[in-house]
Amino acid sequence: DKPISHGVVLSAEFIRLLGACETNADTYSTRFALGSVLVELHTEGVMLVATDGRRMLWGNLGDASATHSQPIASGLLPCLAIDSVVALAKLADRVAITVFDNHLRFEALDATDNVVGEVCSRLVEGCFPGWRQVIPVQENSVSFLASDLLNAAKTCKGAMKSGDPEQTGMLLTVTDSHV
Repeated sequence: DKPISHGVVLSAEFIRLLGACETNADTYSTRFALGSVLVELHTEGVMLVATDGRRMLWGNLGDASATHSQPIASGLLPCLAIDSVVALAKLADRVAITVFDNHLRFEALDATDNVVGEVCSRLVEGCFPGWRQVIPVQENSVSFLASDLLNAAKTCKGAMKSGDPEQTGMLLTVTDSHV
């Protein structure tokens, strides 16, 4: 089996992002692509994307320009494999990711690029939703501390009426001075 593409990421960032992706994937869906994490390899880095059909999380491990570029290769990692991949990533400082036609290979690399562990997972068959279509173009954007957003969300959550989580939502207004 010949590799399609290969990338290397820092283990700590990879573990953190993969854990967040697992939280946002729909492991109970009959749509198998929603019970997986999309792994995209770009020349600029690696992107991970997960959705349950209502919310979506995406993150870059590398250059942020990968968000708007087409991947060199991609594959759907089943959520059932995430625990094994995270355990592997904890063995070393870096993880090499290789995409093949029908599987993904993750290798833990030590400081001298020796492989100290490996996990292979078959790809989930199916199509991942067109996630780039729902990312707004950042014409008018503001930057603020993540802790400010988290505090605002917690404040709103406390004031919300309990009910069906599918029907309950919150609207946060972001200005140039506060959330």
